[in-house]
Amino acid sequence: MRASVIMSVYNGERGQVLEAVASILSQEFQDFELVLCDDGSGPEMAEFLTDLAARNHRVRLLRNRKNRGLAFSLNRCIGKAKGPILIRQDGDDRSRPGRLEALTAFLETHPQYDMVSSNVQLFDSRGTWGLMRYPETPEPRDFLFALPFCHGACAMRKEAVEAAGCYLDSPRTRRCEDLELFLQMYLRGSRGYTLPEALYAYREDQNARQRRKYRHRVEEALVRLEGYRNLGLLPEGFLWAAKPLAVGLLPPRMLEALKDWHYHRRLPEKGGEGE
Repeated sequence: MRASVIMSVYNGERGQVLEAVASILSQEFQDFELVLCDDGSGPEMAEFLTDLAARNHRVRLLRNRKNRGLAFSLNRCIGKAKGPILIRQDGDDRSRPGRLEALTAFLETHPQYDMVSSNVQLFDSRGTWGLMRYPETPEPRDFLFALPFCHGACAMRKEAVEAAGCYLDSPRTRRCEDLELFLQMYLRGSRGYTLPEALYAYREDQNARQRRKYRHRVEEALVRLEGYRNLGLLPEGFLWAAKPLAVGLLPPRMLEALKDWHYHRRLPEKGGEGE
């Protein structure tokens, strides 16, 4: 077992979950397992996931009795994972062909890195509309402006994640558990790399944007401040830690315009969605 894909699902749309799982199981690379945690979904989704797991031996299904959140669920997946490499996948996103092989092979041949990600396509119901590019070799300072890795797109060495304490399951890290983990890994000497290909498709639609509440931005600012202090990025870090608070106060239209600019605006349509 070269890798374990870890995914948490809480209700959501069955079609999107099916697309996410299919994008994993259809990869040419086959030396992996998919550890999927049902985070206390309702009866309909629970039955759907049970049937999905029963139809494919690569899927190992875990179930929380009640909704416990992403950090708790991913930690359960990590605890059950058999592979030395953990590959993330969100339940409403898609892996592009060749993704699992590329991430796994990179970490197997580059022992100096504990993390690897890729650039990311952005899509919604209309198709692919943007591209997120990340630093090739993110350094601690790259955490100041923005998260230099897409959580759903990354792969990590299991031993490095466990050394950092896995995901912090706390109300203060809800919606920014990835940031907290990455900061802890960097504090312990881990470093990451970004492959230039867009190997992951991230669903960024209006619903996703509306889920970000202002209290989550406050919690993110506090996590950033603590991480910057530990990494020796103060006093400059004080200003950047306040960035989520300032962004949350922007008028919706201005925020959307900034997102379009940051995501390199809409890409030309090329046939079907995800092309």
